[in-house]
Amino acid sequence: MVVIRSYLPGQDEAALRRLFVQLQDHEHDLVAWAPTGEQIADDYLRFMHDRVALHDGLLLMAEEDGQVVGFACVLRRVEREEPDDPESDHAYLAEISVSPERRGHGVGSALLDAAERAAAERGARTIRLVVVAANDGAQRVYSRRGYERSHVVMTKRLLRG
Repeated sequence: MVVIRSYLPGQDEAALRRLFVQLQDHEHDLVAWAPTGEQIADDYLRFMHDRVALHDGLLLMAEEDGQVVGFACVLRRVEREEPDDPESDHAYLAEISVSPERRGHGVGSALLDAAERAAAERGARTIRLVVVAANDGAQRVYSRRGYERSHVVMTKRLLRG
């Protein structure tokens, strides 16, 4: 059975780092020029904690049999960046990761449910996320969950190296 709980400083650092590295390495496999998890883990985890503090966020941990098998980072209050955005603020699912051996067993769904619930409890009317374009599986999961494409970000590498 999957249990979703809040991140515990002093207890969850190693598991959070491991899951982040797995997530980033998966993105690197899909987008070769993306950095590997080990290359950015320490800096990115500091960045993630700063964002959580800034945007009324939460780090949610998924446990099975006492082992951390997934996490989600949900920012519950992100102000709009542009005046043509119809929402004054929104929630943002910044990260979600499940151990490879536990994918397809409901861990991600449990994390997504908890993130959406936490955002709604704080009054968010919408929740957004960004997914790597080559990650067709994730896009299918989010579509089945009611997420719709709203913008497409396109990237062109100008400098090599």
